[in-house]
Amino acid sequence: MHINNQVPWLGEFPHSPMHIYLRKEGDDIVEMKLLDSPLPQEKTDNFLKEIGSKAGIPGFTDKIKIDVMQARGDFFNHKHLDKDYDIDFELKEGYKSM
Repeated sequence: MHINNQVPWLGEFPHSPMHIYLRKEGDDIVEMKLLDSPLPQEKTDNFLKEIGSKAGIPGFTDKIKIDVMQARGDFFNHKHLDKDYDIDFELKEGYKSM
């Protein structure tokens, strides 16, 4: 998406960022849906469930985890710049979100 909220081939949208689900058959877009923003955590969980159901990938929500508040905190505190930072910290055995 461009900074002026233009999406190539779709036109101008009211705000960004937007989370849009597109399903194509061949070169044709057959479904387009605005997904809820993934903030706060409850919306993140619902966002992942919706993506998983749309994608039809078995076990999607078991494989993809996002602790949005921890990730934001790590970003604001620049922890993600540490050489040993594990971007997939949510997938470690026994991990519990705050």
